[in-house]
Formats: sequence, structure tokens, C-alpha cells
Amino acid sequence: MEFYKIQATGNDFIVVDSANTQPEMFNPSAIKNMCDRHYGIGADGFIALEKVKDFAFRFLYYNADGSRGEMCANGCRAAISFAMKFGWIKVNSKFNFLADDGEHTGIFKSDNEVQLNILVIDEIKEVELDLFGLPQWISKGYFIDTGVPHLVLVCTSELKENNIEKYGRFLRHHKCFEPRGTNVNFIEILSDNNVFVRTFERGVEAETLSCGTGITASALVVSAMQKKPTDKIKVLTKGGELEVLTINGQIYINGPAEIVFKGHI
Repeated sequence: MEFYKIQATGNDFIVVDSANTQPEMFNPSAIKNMCDRHYGIGADGFIALEKVKDFAFRFLYYNADGSRGEMCANGCRAAISFAMKFGWIKVNSKFNFLADDGEHTGIFKSDNEVQLNILVIDEIKEVELDLFGLPQWISKGYFIDTGVPHLVLVCTSELKENNIEKYGRFLRHHKCFEPRGTNVNFIEILSDNNVFVRTFERGVEAETLSCGTGITASALVVSAMQKKPTDKIKVLTKGGELEVLTINGQIYINGPAEIVFKGHI
């Protein structure tokens, strides 16, 4: 099997063309083994692209634990880089592709600008934090579905220094979010249009360097908290910097995605 390792602000993926991939490689245990960082290739997720009529491609996503994932925004941006590599799309030209949560629009401008529109499934809902017994440095909570469920927690102290693993793991499995569970985002608002985000990802079951749908959820929360919502929010993550844009009522995430290496197994 030929594969490409592609990273999008540190969120890394194994990407394959499904037409050239043996059926047994889609077995959950095989995917889990490939994504293992000690005994496999190492990745936050596994992506298969297949050519379909009327679309550039269909995007199939698998979490690092081998389970199927509904949506992964950084994974989609990695897939766009793959499609560009093989000539399935053209530079600076909008195209449509399919994912499990519906139809998306993408555009490849350069390795530093890979843009994707996000389908926001639900309205932002405020969450009652008293239910969870969280520390005082977490001041507010919101829930929103940006293709997958996201809890967004507003933090009052410097987020880089706080250990989010404990609370991320606890909330990801909390009964309030059953049966799907939730991704958990911890955000520090730096200004009206700048936010720092750390995400504990469902399916990876750990903090990742970046999470596209989490970044989008966090930016939408920051915008909603303002008296005058902004159309452009800069998001800082451990893996790099992205933008969340509102254009004609549509939500887009824009940032880098690049091929790291090619391999065979």
C-alpha cells in the first residue's frame, strides 16, 4: 500500500487512494496499528479518498483508535493537499467534495493556504459548569456541533501552563454528552479576534497539536461572545496558526497543510 503522511498545523494523517489500497487495510485493528506512534507509522487519523461522480472526491475518515469518524476539518485540508498532488483539483479553483456530514467546498491556494468550508450543525448552547466540578480557571462553557460535537471552555488564566488532559478525558466521556461523547476545547481569548486553543480529541483520546473542527467551534464561540461578531478570527494552536472566516454567511477555516513524506507498507 502506498501512503502519504500529511500534516495540517501539526494534526497528522496517513492518507491513501482507496482504489489502490487493499480491503484488509480498512480493518479497525490495522488502522489502529498504523496510527500507533511507537509500533506503526504514527498519526492522529487515517484518511481514504475515493473518486466519485460529480465531486472531486469522497472523504472517508478513521480515528486513530480505528473507529470511523464523522468529520475532521484538518483531515479534509490534508486530503485537499493529497488531491492537489495527484491533479484531482486545480490551484486557486473552488471544488466540491463529499464527507459523512455532507458536501463541502475547498480551495488550494498554496501549502500555507488550504481552505475548507465547515458545516455548522447546531446552534451554540451555553453549558452549566456547576454540573462538572471544574477548577476556577475555567469560567464558561459552550457546546456546538461543527460536524462533530465540541465542548468549548473559556479559561481565565494562561492556558499554556495548565494541564488539560485530566479534565479533557473526564469531560469527553461525561454522561451529559452520551452517547456520542464530545471533543473538549480549552480556549484563552487574547483579544476580540485572537484566541489560543488546545483540544482533547475524541478518537485520539489525547490532546492533539491542532483540531480543525475544534478551532472552528472555538472561533464561533469567541465571535458570539462579542457585542459585534467579527468575520475573521486568528486562532493559535500548539501546531501553528489558522484563520476562521465568515464569508457570505458561510464558515471557512484557512491554514497550512503539507505532505511530509511518502511511504509503502
